Amino acid sequence: MLVILLFVVVFFIFAYFELADHDSIEVEEDTFIRENAIRQLTEEEILLLQSYLEDENNFTAPYQKESSLISFDVTKIKGYIEKDVTEEIQYKYYYKMDNVQLFFPYNMDYAIMGFTDPDIDKTKNINTVEIVFTKSYGIVVKINSYDLIQAGLNLFVRKQKQRYDYWQTGKLKPICMSNLEKSNETLSQQITEASEKKPTFEILSRREKNQFENAIEDRSNSGKLMTFFFVLGVMSLLAVEHFQSIALVVFSIICFIFSLIASSKKRKLPTEYVNHIQAQIWRSGKDRSNLSIDTDFYVYYPSYWEIFLPDTSYIPIDMQVEVVTNQVLSCGKHLSISEEVKNYGAPKFFHHNVILAITGLILAILIFFFTKAGEKLDFTYQQLTSTATTWNIDDKENLKQSAIHSMDRVNLNLSSVSCDILNTQRIKPHHVQCNKIFVNLNPIDSNKLSDFPRLHRVEVFRQLIDDAKDKVLRLQNDENNISIQLTNSIQLYDENYKYSYGNEGFKAQLDYYNGILSGNSANLKITGIVTNVSYHNGKISKLTLLTDYRNDSDKNQLFSFFSLILINNFVFLFVILITLINTILIFRKKEVNQSRLEKIISHYRDKIF
Repeated sequence: MLVILLFVVVFFIFAYFELADHDSIEVEEDTFIRENAIRQLTEEEILLLQSYLEDENNFTAPYQKESSLISFDVTKIKGYIEKDVTEEIQYKYYYKMDNVQLFFPYNMDYAIMGFTDPDIDKTKNINTVEIVFTKSYGIVVKINSYDLIQAGLNLFVRKQKQRYDYWQTGKLKPICMSNLEKSNETLSQQITEASEKKPTFEILSRREKNQFENAIEDRSNSGKLMTFFFVLGVMSLLAVEHFQSIALVVFSIICFIFSLIASSKKRKLPTEYVNHIQAQIWRSGKDRSNLSIDTDFYVYYPSYWEIFLPDTSYIPIDMQVEVVTNQVLSCGKHLSISEEVKNYGAPKFFHHNVILAITGLILAILIFFFTKAGEKLDFTYQQLTSTATTWNIDDKENLKQSAIHSMDRVNLNLSSVSCDILNTQRIKPHHVQCNKIFVNLNPIDSNKLSDFPRLHRVEVFRQLIDDAKDKVLRLQNDENNISIQLTNSIQLYDENYKYSYGNEGFKAQLDYYNGILSGNSANLKITGIVTNVSYHNGKISKLTLLTDYRNDSDKNQLFSFFSLILINNFVFLFVILITLINTILIFRKKEVNQSRLEKIISHYRDKIF
């Protein structure tokens, strides 16, 4: 029992001293406020602070709502304001000056000087604030020259909205007031005075834009649909080269027609209005493309009008200004967009020309490199200008003796041919692939495989293979024979060529070389265009055959409707033509616009100066 009694006594003593200490702090705060107070809150300030004392939604963390003020005494303090960050991740912070936490109602913190720059000299950015205290922080009612009534009424923004509505409708409506503002005479009077203050410009009338003013607007569409159909048409024509379908040709023509339709389709301009105003104008700062007709309210004029406009007008000037864009359409007696269009026509627009020129250039580059368009054009030219002969040759000696020339077509059906053994690719048994063929005109006897003791078989095979290979190389490099270089690799069937391993592989390799030497090798059947001929002792030793373009047809067939070369040439030249036409149009239109501009400036000089 004695212990319990002792505990109660200690508790009450502790509570007494805590309350005494708290009362002491409160007394100190009250003393500080009373000694440093410069005035009492006004009725208007109390009204504007009421919402912050009643609604916690007006606060963001880490600030908490306080429901009452310690007193209505307003205290003035000076110092550097900084942020006291309480949480780095969500960037929560208090504003503080020395040890006093500050809360800024109505976004008054935008008027703080200095804290945005971490390297700023604090002594050069001293803020003066007037505050009233709650138990947790001081509420700012004035910072520097910006006070609570200015912030709470937000007259600058409300006046801007009133002016914007006036610009849009031509009617100056009073600024709306809340019930709180209506309940206070001082607040309502300030709002009314601001509301009744008219802008420095006057709207005399309002009308729709006329046809001449609309003519300076580029009504062409974005060009995406036009470009899509153009590219699709080109790709479809290139596909004809592989699929040989008349349907693709028709589809391509339809795509080009749709591209033209999409190009010619104009944007429908919305109905736009023009304000006829009277306003004094002034220009300031580096931006010389606008005129100020009221505080922070600008209209914009064509750059070539600059030399004819004063920096400041001391009397109101008649102006026609587009409502949405604030673009000046006429200014004073002489400067007028309508008159420019009437006398010198509308400017030329080349947005679509730029798109088509760039698209055409990209397509032309892709076609040139991926379809070998340059080679095909050169081939076409050679075919048109040369007196080409078609040769049907099935005898090696006839080939050797023939008077073949460049651009002649040859249909070859020869035996005893072989691939270049130094550049041969294995495909499958009895099949090799290569792009250089040798015709053996002088078969020779070769040593056949003989039976040797098993211990010496591998060494003998290797020696025989090396000898045979050397003989084949000498044969293939003999200019008395014929070599044929092909632009595309082909497959040859040679019954002596097969896959084998071990000793059987040596035997197969030797049989392959012996077959080449003896003239018992592959057959060649191919058609190509001769692009180069070399002679030795008056006879053919080397031929280069172009085999890329399915040259198994004569000249007439080569330029038929479904000819690969004809289609490729047409598409390539068509794309280049589109690119050139649009590039020329771009420069031509720019030249016309420049000439038009010079005439307009000369006309204004004559009238004004």
